[in-house]
Amino acid sequence: MESPVIWLCDLTYTQQSISNDTIPSAIGGIGANILCDYPDASVQIFKYPEDLSHCLDLVVEDGCIPDIISFSNYVWNANLSYAYCSVIKDVFPQILTVSGGANFPFALAEQKDFLAIKPFLDLYLQKEGEVAWSKLGEVWKTSADLGIFLC
Repeated sequence: MESPVIWLCDLTYTQQSISNDTIPSAIGGIGANILCDYPDASVQIFKYPEDLSHCLDLVVEDGCIPDIISFSNYVWNANLSYAYCSVIKDVFPQILTVSGGANFPFALAEQKDFLAIKPFLDLYLQKEGEVAWSKLGEVWKTSADLGIFLC
């Protein structure tokens, strides 16, 4: 299996001021967990939309497309995250787009409705991100070993 390139995004608004200038330990823990499970993986963490935009521009130039781009989903950054997710999926449909976080309905019917209006989102990880990412890594490895493309 080729080592995955994974971008983890916990974006914040930066127009008039930075609404949240810290990176929660959750996204750092997820990145560390991925690297424990897959030491050859490339993991990059993004907080500021401008940095993500710059790296996406570089992807267009050099063709080194990440395998997975994941976005945190909190009430304060959901619209920003999903705007990026939508554009990324439009330009790079082969990238697996993932989201996770507390801003997700509890009821199954509401979860289905939530995902139905977000066709650009391939996967939503519930509950503890570290465990879910470990399972995602197992599926990723198996599918790559079998020559299956996840998206």
